[in-house]
Amino acid sequence: MIVTKLRMFAAAALAATAIGAGTLAAAPSASAMPKTCAQAQQLARAYILIGDMLYAGGHYSAATGYYGRAEGLLEAAC
Repeated sequence: MIVTKLRMFAAAALAATAIGAGTLAAAPSASAMPKTCAQAQQLARAYILIGDMLYAGGHYSAATGYYGRAEGLLEAAC
């Protein structure tokens, strides 16, 4: 059980690092501004990547949550 939680934490930390490195290169935007379709697609790809990593680690319900976030983001912005 502890090993499973550590794996999930490691996968989430790795994904957060990957997303963080990408956002440092992007210009900051106002939080009240709606996302463009291109921005939503980029963030959705990051959510899908996190979902894929969690799925590969056997965390199916957590992966489904990230897939759902990606789908909702794309539906709202595009």
